[in-house]
Amino acid sequence: RAHVLTVNDAWSAASETEYAPSPRAYHRAITIDANRFLIYGGNNGNQNLNDFSVYDLSKPCPYL
Repeated sequence: RAHVLTVNDAWSAASETEYAPSPRAYHRAITIDANRFLIYGGNNGNQNLNDFSVYDLSKPCPYL
């Protein structure tokens, strides 16, 4: 499940239709543990991105 960090530094759960990461290149990815990894930044062809997403491989992906 995606979570969004607001400008007030509060986390909230996002619905599957509310947030889907944009396509990107030149990003960084790291593993957090056996089931999760984080994608940070990159470029979408028009601008550099300064966001991140955490993916849990033990759960179905709502974006596919």
